[in-house]
Amino acid sequence: MIDREIIKTDKNPNKIDYKIELESIIEIKNRKISVSILYIPHDFILIVKDFEKYLEQFSDSGALKIEEIAGQILDDLNNELIPRKIELTLEEKLGKSCHKVMMEDTQPGWKDTSKTLTEAA
Repeated sequence: MIDREIIKTDKNPNKIDYKIELESIIEIKNRKISVSILYIPHDFILIVKDFEKYLEQFSDSGALKIEEIAGQILDDLNNELIPRKIELTLEEKLGKSCHKVMMEDTQPGWKDTSKTLTEAA
């Protein structure tokens, strides 16, 4: 069972919209899953070291599909962080192939008038 309460936040020190990007790896047995998160904070920002502890729980979770893992992470971040917008990508190399899952969510009614995330590319 993944405990989302391990995710800790701090007060957002800025009043303008800006993006935060985090990258990490989840290791499950002999698998390595890359995790990339791009978000626009609202009132809170992630405390990275606690987020790493949260991700470590997946090593023992028995979750086999990265779709399940991505859905869990997105749901947990939406509940604990409450970002204006979040984009999540999980990627796993499978031999010569690559399995990638991308999810995103936006707070109801929020509009990215500055195009903060779309200009990131």
